[in-house]
Amino acid sequence: MKLYIKILLTVVVFSYQKTDAVVILVHGSFATLSTWCKPKGLFYQELEKQAALIHQNLIPFSWSGIPKDSEIVQGAEALVRTILSYPADEEIILIGHSHGGNVINFASHLLHDCLTEMLHVTSHNTISSIIMQTYHSFSLDNQITLPTNEPKPSSQNMSFLQDYLPTTKGKKSKTLFKTVMNAINRVEHYKLQHKEMNPNKKMKQYIIEKVYTLGTPVHAKKYPPQMKVIKTFVHLYSVADFIQPVFGLYKRTYPMHERMVNLSVSMHGKGNFLFPHKPKHDELHDPLIAQWILAIPETLQAQKLGNFENFFYEQNGYIHFEQGKTPLYNDIKNNDTQSKKSLRTLIPQALF
Repeated sequence: MKLYIKILLTVVVFSYQKTDAVVILVHGSFATLSTWCKPKGLFYQELEKQAALIHQNLIPFSWSGIPKDSEIVQGAEALVRTILSYPADEEIILIGHSHGGNVINFASHLLHDCLTEMLHVTSHNTISSIIMQTYHSFSLDNQITLPTNEPKPSSQNMSFLQDYLPTTKGKKSKTLFKTVMNAINRVEHYKLQHKEMNPNKKMKQYIIEKVYTLGTPVHAKKYPPQMKVIKTFVHLYSVADFIQPVFGLYKRTYPMHERMVNLSVSMHGKGNFLFPHKPKHDELHDPLIAQWILAIPETLQAQKLGNFENFFYEQNGYIHFEQGKTPLYNDIKNNDTQSKKSLRTLIPQALF
């Protein structure tokens, strides 16, 4: 009890050092009618309570929940509008479960000013013209020759769009590409209108303060997070989550990045005899995770609780949740016998 009070006091102290903040909760596939992500849901209620302790407002965000690329793109566009509706100094924290994480990831690309930051060109008036140029660069049946005086977009910088570019596969890919281009074009015009209405508004270096993803299907090409927009990124996943990989089409973890971490989750009392203490896909939005997620990692790290004094971004690890106890962290930097022995000593009931 004393430990819990200490943590709460720490969180309150940290809150006075921050600007106003909003936590946006993004549900995953087929969850538009689910209760966990709504005001009366157990996860939502616990997250709202924790957010209030540090003077943060919890906002539910809803999209179609249909796990199709076009629906994710449209959801991302709507999420961008929500994010840009807040003042420039507002601290934006996003939490996404399942494909809700990919809605967040694509939104981060829509938020990124690729015109000036990524492509470093000034001769184009619209982002859509750049995307169209990219389409002609990658299309296998290209019949248009670009003017020699026009700069060509970098294929490396535009790699996240390559999976949406139409090829000889036909109408389906062309429809998806049109959806992506329209979303980018609408967001661009929305940004311009927003800027005209708020001429003194200056965007922060990182528009999104932090992203938490829960069991998000990872596709490093189609849905990578844009870390030029996101300050820090925490991905929680479970090896017993058989929905996340989507029959092997997606991966469990993101590539290494200096401000990103993948944490394998165990939770006391969850899982089955094959994966004891390993939560299933829907158990990754358990209220116990909501109770602690906003304290991971900075608050716990500052107080040296749950072994978080050893936490570093770009160093993947494990996190164990148990009711009434502080989450326990361990990194996997040294994957040898001694490291495993130490981990079992730290968390004896967890299976890693």
